[in-house]
Amino acid sequence: MQFATILVAAVSALTASAAPAAVQERGCKVAYPTPGYVYASRYYEPDYVNSAGVVFDIPEGATGACDLRVKFNETYVPGGPSLGGNTQVDFKYLGGAGTTYTFRPGPLDSTIGSFGCADVMDFTLTVSPEQGEGGYVGFYQNERTGLYITHSC
Repeated sequence: MQFATILVAAVSALTASAAPAAVQERGCKVAYPTPGYVYASRYYEPDYVNSAGVVFDIPEGATGACDLRVKFNETYVPGGPSLGGNTQVDFKYLGGAGTTYTFRPGPLDSTIGSFGCADVMDFTLTVSPEQGEGGYVGFYQNERTGLYITHSC
């Protein structure tokens, strides 16, 4: 009986001390830009392009890649008539390379691109010239919806 009690106590102590470290190693930290309305559009009659800027402050000591991500609920619908509601957007990272991502009607929770972390990460969103007839993306940015960066995973 004593052996079983000691064994249970030892296993409980090991799992209790090991579990938080494992969760911490797998968890990512999240950075959000300043809340506000983000709007980018492109129309061809007349030729009109409106870009949007989004800036993230990344905490000092962030490690690994910074993944730019997007999250919307099921009610989100971008305005892209030529692609049936989808809107292709070019993301230009002012610290280097960029990427292209297609916004689709929600829900969305996916990675747009992966970049090296910097203290300030500044992105310009422009509806892609390949969009055809043009289109737009518009959303209110906050901690529940919009763009965010994961880092230190």
